[in-house]
Amino acid sequence: MVLKAFAPPTELNSFQSSLLFSTDKIINLTYTKKFVGTGNFTLTLPIKELFIEKLIENVLLNVDNDWFVVNNIKRDEKQIELSGTDLNGWLDLRITVFGKTQVSGAEGYDVVKGTTGECINHYMMNNAISPIDKNRKLPRLIIKQTAQGKKDDSYMARLQLLSEVIGNLCKNATIGYEISADVENNQFLFKTIVGTDRSVEQNNRPYVIFSPTYGNLLSATYERGNSDLLNAIYATGAGVTQTVYRNNNKAAGVLRRETAIDVSVSTIADIEDYTLNQVSGNIANNSYELDVSAINDFEVRYFLGDYVTVADPKTGKHWTAQIEETTLTKSATETKRTLTIGDAKTKLLNKIQNSANLTINSNANKTQNVAEHLTDLITGNEGGYLAIHKDEKGQPFELLIMDNEDYRLAQNIWRWNKQGWGHSGNGYDGPYTLGATMDGAIVADLITAGTLKGIEIIAEKGKIAGWTIKGNTLVSNDGTFAIDSANNCITVNDTNNIPLMKIGTGGIKYIRSGIEIGSIGITKGAESETYGITFNLKDGDAMTWSVYDKSQKVYVNKLRYTESEGLNVSNNFTCNQFFGHNVTDIDLGNGLHAWGYSIGGD
Repeated sequence: MVLKAFAPPTELNSFQSSLLFSTDKIINLTYTKKFVGTGNFTLTLPIKELFIEKLIENVLLNVDNDWFVVNNIKRDEKQIELSGTDLNGWLDLRITVFGKTQVSGAEGYDVVKGTTGECINHYMMNNAISPIDKNRKLPRLIIKQTAQGKKDDSYMARLQLLSEVIGNLCKNATIGYEISADVENNQFLFKTIVGTDRSVEQNNRPYVIFSPTYGNLLSATYERGNSDLLNAIYATGAGVTQTVYRNNNKAAGVLRRETAIDVSVSTIADIEDYTLNQVSGNIANNSYELDVSAINDFEVRYFLGDYVTVADPKTGKHWTAQIEETTLTKSATETKRTLTIGDAKTKLLNKIQNSANLTINSNANKTQNVAEHLTDLITGNEGGYLAIHKDEKGQPFELLIMDNEDYRLAQNIWRWNKQGWGHSGNGYDGPYTLGATMDGAIVADLITAGTLKGIEIIAEKGKIAGWTIKGNTLVSNDGTFAIDSANNCITVNDTNNIPLMKIGTGGIKYIRSGIEIGSIGITKGAESETYGITFNLKDGDAMTWSVYDKSQKVYVNKLRYTESEGLNVSNNFTCNQFFGHNVTDIDLGNGLHAWGYSIGGD
């Protein structure tokens, strides 16, 4: 383990200028990293005067690509003990302040609606990345990537910790978040993370199962309980009190655990969403703690937030859940990895079904799940109400099919009238994201189907086979490859979305740090009217031709050109003609030779 210590970051300093010291004299390290929330660490160093002088609060530490913020220092005559958080702890330093009121009846609250990713970006920008008060800005922090999460999400924040708001949004959408450091570009990156299903319940990728039989599990501790559970919430807002249940499960008897809260909302349709956001942390605990033996599999075969399977050593039954936490304990003599997994997958499926936002892959197995869900809805197994609205003359003008007998309280509504028909998942006032107008136009944000046949697909955003559509550009899942049809260009980026190479009608351009260093193309020569393949050196240092040396496992320059040194040839240089004349080998004696030619003849 190598430790690098950096001074607290500012907008003006850099990783290079703020490096305090580095050392490999680490006694031990314990780090607990969370899929959602702030991780914590404890690190012990031997007593050294250099360490004592430079280790203070807010100093940054980097150990094997993990980044920490020092909050506390404790030392005796033998060692120094440092403790604090990972970079996610910066979100514990900010609250969600508000400006003008955006929604009637929500005075003092910062209200946002959209995808989960849009909601998260809103609070991050307003309170950490680009706040109105520049003193609230977290230095050099940018948003790298944000997962969509829930398609229709919302939140009301009033002077809450930013970490609590981001955590609640992520938990509801079963995504995670992380702040990391990009040393090369002198930035800190905020991103949200989507877990990958690697359990035995899927067939798309190699599964991960923890069991003594597989030799990757030393011990397992199972824990469950409902001490924090709230499942019947009496929420007062918009002038009414409404009982909100988790997953539409109306608990009764001793299983019912009640509380009462106030939510500042202007419409009855918003009460449930904002109530569940406000009590998102009060859920039952159901988790395993695993001591794993194959510690090097972490971040190779599986990652924080992935869904994995545990074979219970006592019952023999399989249990699938999401990795919520990982704890690394490391010293000179021992390395230990502990995983904490919780039953987040079941909660995810319930939330998807309750909000009627089914995102199902088009394989036969998952399409069948959609059909079963639709059958339950149509046959009444999951409830349903019908109402006909009439005008002042008693004439029917509108048909409603709802999930509540009172249209003012309904969340999911089908609405039919002379203008067309549509579906809203956000109450009577919409928005209506699925439907058809009277003139024959169909509008849909999400279509789930096994097979679609047609002549042409026109899309300005969305995804095809893992590629994201952005206007005229297709972008690969990791952002490193983009095809721009408007400019006839292919761009290859690094993992930080910085261009490395561009391929277009003019050839191939090579880029480093935003500067074109050279190109390969088909161009007309400066002194000729003919065309050919050209190698152009622009702002690069050199142009080289190399051969791979298998024994040394490196590329060795055989021909190199620079502006200052000209052309440099290694080993042999053979020339048949020079300035249009045959070349003669002139023996100078003593093993020396020269090339030459005569002007008078060949």
